[in-house]
Amino acid sequence: MASKCKLDSQDPHYQEGRRVALELKLDRVLAEARTAAVERKRARSAGDPPQTSKREFLGHGKPRGRQGGRHQAAATEKNMERLSDILTSYPSAEPQKSSASSWSFRQQKASERWKEARPYHLKCLIATEAVGQPLCWLCHEPAVIRCRECLPEEWFCGDCDVLHHKKQPLHNRECVIHGFFEAIPPTSCVIKGRDGYCIHEQACILPTVKAPDCSCEGTKFTILPGKPVILITINGRFDLHQPLRVCQTCQHQWTPDLKDLLRSGYWPASVTSSTLYTLDLLNSFQELKVISPGFSRQAFAKLLEHRTKIGGRTQGKGTCGDSQWTAARETSRRASKLDEEGMEVAVCRHGFLLKALNMYRGEIFAYPLYLQKERMPAKAQFFAMDVAYLTTMKPFLSVMHARAHATKCKIKWSGRNQEGAETTAGEEVEQVNSYLSRCPTKYMSKAARVDMLTLHAMGWNHKKRLSLHQSLSTRYVKTLQRLKDETARLAELKTELLCTDEVVAQWLSDVKEWAAGETPNTSHGSQGTAHRGLQQSIEGLYLSVRQRKQTLYRQNGITI
Repeated sequence: MASKCKLDSQDPHYQEGRRVALELKLDRVLAEARTAAVERKRARSAGDPPQTSKREFLGHGKPRGRQGGRHQAAATEKNMERLSDILTSYPSAEPQKSSASSWSFRQQKASERWKEARPYHLKCLIATEAVGQPLCWLCHEPAVIRCRECLPEEWFCGDCDVLHHKKQPLHNRECVIHGFFEAIPPTSCVIKGRDGYCIHEQACILPTVKAPDCSCEGTKFTILPGKPVILITINGRFDLHQPLRVCQTCQHQWTPDLKDLLRSGYWPASVTSSTLYTLDLLNSFQELKVISPGFSRQAFAKLLEHRTKIGGRTQGKGTCGDSQWTAARETSRRASKLDEEGMEVAVCRHGFLLKALNMYRGEIFAYPLYLQKERMPAKAQFFAMDVAYLTTMKPFLSVMHARAHATKCKIKWSGRNQEGAETTAGEEVEQVNSYLSRCPTKYMSKAARVDMLTLHAMGWNHKKRLSLHQSLSTRYVKTLQRLKDETARLAELKTELLCTDEVVAQWLSDVKEWAAGETPNTSHGSQGTAHRGLQQSIEGLYLSVRQRKQTLYRQNGITI
């Protein structure tokens, strides 16, 4: 039998729904009133009797002439006023500009829902810290170890923990023998004695690939802890031992060599392989450096130290025995004079970094000449540099740097005015410099600085390569659209000035000829005065043309 649901008028959800319903009803009434007003106005202007809806006929009869229309409009206005009074008098119907579809309203409702749910979330968070009386999922004895990396079977007793994590020494475990969760390293195990539980040390074996079969075809092997090794993962440092596999038949011993370590996903930090990195750690650091160039290796080392501390393992900086591990420092032991004053790079028009060099004597002419010489085999057509010795390449003034040059120089060598330059801005070097400038290399050693800049240069080119197809297609579409718009604007300008294509071509020829010519000598009386008058007239003509036709100097493939 179906039961009726009784609505609570004090429920905030009920009040909110009623308010929204009233707002929707008011919007509908207003829309109908506007539509009726528009129809009456149209009917009066056309000389036809006003059209009325069925809603207006209810209780009023058929309106006659203008008096009936006025009575009907007055009744509609009274109904709207009454509805407005009802909405105003209703407690929850406060005037709000936000609707249910607005961003501010959604954010407000989300904040209210989070505020209502926060006490329950806090209660659940506190409940997770309660130890309780868990049981081992293997033997159902009282559990003393929790390993969240083994979910859903996370609880173990002391003996089952040793057996289960013998092959999983990189798991972060927690001990509960003191009544609360306490992180312990993999080199610690819990043993139950007469006086209760106590923690003992144990040797953990480095996980590696499977050892090859013995030549004697023996079947009994013993794996013993071999040489100590430090393993650095994304979760910090682990003090382990390399496996030492002994055949019980022929007593042949096997320990992993470099090839076995690489197959296992480790990279040695030294020739003796006393310290190992996981390849995942190196890849993660490379991605972080490419995404955030300001993220230093020291900051990454501190992150690993923090992860090590959270896992209950060796704290502090990396050590090997009693000595501090300082092989991966970015700074030298003492501050030395930094002889590099910067770097100069060569970049193609698509933003790829082609060549770079260290500057030792400031911005001298030899540096761009060397980069130009290195790129000559590629048969580049333009060379965007303010000062350069060019034979086959043409000088190219970029968009921003061209503003500092003379008018004739800009007309003749600006990239926007040369055929074949297309829409190249010439500021690609500045983009690369802006990216590389975020690398904190000021106090690095020379080797670390070279490695850092090389890593970021490779990362920059990799990102450019992945997005090249999209950037080229986007640039092509924009160029076609701009060419279409500028062609239309040029046609309007020619119509306004009453000039033909021949006149425009003559103007361009005059400007080019003036830019290619030498500045006349103005120190010889009337001849100099005549030259000055000619120069001023040409300059005025050029400025007038440039002001009236700004789009001819943009990147649209138009040659001037």
